[in-house]
Amino acid sequence: SLEGTTLYCTMEPCRVCAMLISSVGIARVVAKRRYHAGQDTRDLLGKAGVELDILHDVIQPYEGQG
Repeated sequence: SLEGTTLYCTMEPCRVCAMLISSVGIARVVAKRRYHAGQDTRDLLGKAGVELDILHDVIQPYEGQG
């Protein structure tokens, strides 16, 4: 079971991942940096009561970023 666990990731999850995270009972997400399209993620996780902590408040650059 993932109920009450913490997920650590390089950048803020995308919208689809945020929906999956909230559906399995993860309580907290710790991300190193922000995702360029992360507002949906923040909204979804907030409504689900999932705590989101961003360690560095900068957008994670990656190839093909839109």
